[in-house]
Amino acid sequence: MSGQPLDSALATPLAEPILFPVSLKKFIVMDLGTLGLYNIFWAYKNWEYYKSQGRSVRSGWRAWFSVFYLHGLLKDVLQTGNSFGLPNSFSPTVVFVPWLFLEISSRLPDPLWLISFLSFIPLIPVLKYVNEINRVAGRSAAINSKFTVSNWIGASIGFLILICAILGCFAPDQ
Repeated sequence: MSGQPLDSALATPLAEPILFPVSLKKFIVMDLGTLGLYNIFWAYKNWEYYKSQGRSVRSGWRAWFSVFYLHGLLKDVLQTGNSFGLPNSFSPTVVFVPWLFLEISSRLPDPLWLISFLSFIPLIPVLKYVNEINRVAGRSAAINSKFTVSNWIGASIGFLILICAILGCFAPDQ
């Protein structure tokens, strides 16, 4: 259902990642640089993995509406790790609740809403766990750590917008 058993996973090509492994550095840069949109992309890619395993899921909808589906995804990630012999290293609820708070904090008044850009922080244990699943399965090379030209372009535009937003929050009213 979620994940392959260890024996069958080792028999598949090494290039195929399990879930969406991404380096911590890339995830943080891309999440901040895309103003949180990389968070949605990451969820989408993980749902796509489960879809490729035969589950009937609408990856795009589940990613876009992560507020309703992220907790379930986190539970599935743990199950996948367990199928590779990994112990639980995070609690879906302990990850989900702070993530949800940070996502909702975007509705706070200036400048408090800026903390919403830290919504990647609760996901760090999950990122590490997904990367560990790939290491255990002998797929360390599948961990996405390289920045493409489109990554740099997207993140650069996002960082410019983020800087303008921060400056705008602290600019004196006229």
